[in-house]
Amino acid sequence: MPKEAALVLYCLRMNGDPGTQYQLERAISAGVSWPRVLEIVRWHGVLPSFRENILRYCPGKVPGSIRAQLQQEFHRCAAESLGYARELSRVFACLQQHGVPALAFKGPALAQQLQQKLSLRQCRDLDIFIGKSQFKEAVAALESAGYRAVWPQGENSPGIFQTDKHVLLVAGTGGFKVEIHWSLALPGSRFPVRFKDLWSRREQVSVLGRSIPIPTKEDMLLVLCYHAAEHCWGSLKWICDIAEFLRLYPNLNWQQVLTRARRWGCCRILLTGAALARDAIGVPLPEALEREARVDRTIGRIRRDVLRRFSAGALPPRCVERSLAHIRSRERLWDRLQLILQFIRLRLKPNARDREWFQLPDGFGSLYILVRIVRVACVRYNVSVIPLLKTLRSS
Repeated sequence: MPKEAALVLYCLRMNGDPGTQYQLERAISAGVSWPRVLEIVRWHGVLPSFRENILRYCPGKVPGSIRAQLQQEFHRCAAESLGYARELSRVFACLQQHGVPALAFKGPALAQQLQQKLSLRQCRDLDIFIGKSQFKEAVAALESAGYRAVWPQGENSPGIFQTDKHVLLVAGTGGFKVEIHWSLALPGSRFPVRFKDLWSRREQVSVLGRSIPIPTKEDMLLVLCYHAAEHCWGSLKWICDIAEFLRLYPNLNWQQVLTRARRWGCCRILLTGAALARDAIGVPLPEALEREARVDRTIGRIRRDVLRRFSAGALPPRCVERSLAHIRSRERLWDRLQLILQFIRLRLKPNARDREWFQLPDGFGSLYILVRIVRVACVRYNVSVIPLLKTLRSS
């Protein structure tokens, strides 16, 4: 593992353990590229936690210019997080005034749920989960508070820009971003979490004096794991959140958590997140999770791939690799089959390159599906077909 990546992991693992502190000091003494270290912590959204630990445990080993840069960026992140906390309170006051039930997840509400200082968790937007039937009311409430909808490029018709699962709203002043979600997963992702179920079990946290509804700890842990898996575990920030849950709440009803994860089809995802929290951040796992994780060998392969990418400084997989990673992450055969069929449909959808590769006479456009099949078999065999077959064998 490159020295810079190892240094970041040792620093994030620091909790007063002498062994970890010794490894951290050795990593610094071996000589590292501090600009590269800063690149890593910025990319992974962990600069506040990194700065907190590195200046607490090894202040004398950090060059003065890097110390000053860490302090400057930390104060900027802290100001943003505090600003978002104030905005979360204002947004929920507005939603409650308009009678719109809503749950906050991630962001300042998660920082409070994890009993963290707001300054120690970077916040770049607010995520709010609502029932789909109340989407219009939620948008109207936020527009009355000064928000405006983000439009797709070139869109001229009136209305709200909606993706398959959320709409992004941007404040007219202050630049605060809010994402309203009516689903926590894209269609076809096989993650059947309904707002009314999470709402019926909700908890409350206090953010700057206002009570904010949030998912229960058990629900939030599963949502965090699913969100990280959907993005192929591409950020250490998400793994740190999972680790903090495990560290703070070791006595959760883990059988209930596992039962709910199986019902939602994300047990392998939960166990992968727990294994990554153990290996990357050093948090011990509850026996129930440790035992379940040992049974599924696919979890070990996914975990090694994620850590290898981090060590190499590689970006999360995209396109084909990302789709195949989603297939591997599911334990239920039916979910995997559905994702495989979705993958095949997307791969076999004709595009402009197929039409350039083999031009059909006018009136025969419907036959381009056959051209696509031949082209995938001949031209894209190594990048689409072989990876899919390997995924089927390994999962």
